[in-house]
Amino acid sequence: MSMVSFADRSFRVAPVAGGASEVVLTSLVSAADARALATAVGWWRSKEHLAPAIESAEGVMALRATMSLVDLLDEVGESAPGMPVDLQGPQLRLLAEAVTTYVADRDADEGYSPPEQRDRLKRLRTIGDRLFDAVADFAGAEAEARELGRSA
Repeated sequence: MSMVSFADRSFRVAPVAGGASEVVLTSLVSAADARALATAVGWWRSKEHLAPAIESAEGVMALRATMSLVDLLDEVGESAPGMPVDLQGPQLRLLAEAVTTYVADRDADEGYSPPEQRDRLKRLRTIGDRLFDAVADFAGAEAEARELGRSA
């Protein structure tokens, strides 16, 4: 049975620097899906961040965050059959946005698409739906963590 990326996910509150904590999503990601995701995020990085990154510190930080996500996905893509991935909220939202933008742009292409691109788009359409479900679930998990933090 093949791994279904982002189908099963769990959330936990993890400590971060300075004594704070944040919600983290953990989900299995297959190697094939990770390679498709890395392509989409890499494309999105080139489209959104390379030129503007030079203009501001925020742009540099956004570029670094995007590059670290591509590195993570590349690592998963090289480890068959895949592996669990931990994502913070900004990473998950970036991933969902990159996938949606990539699919919308590539689906609009006229003419011939190589089989590997058609396969990637099919994968990313399916993953994109799961990612947006995960983004909604993440928001709920963050709200629940805030409530628990207030009552503690």
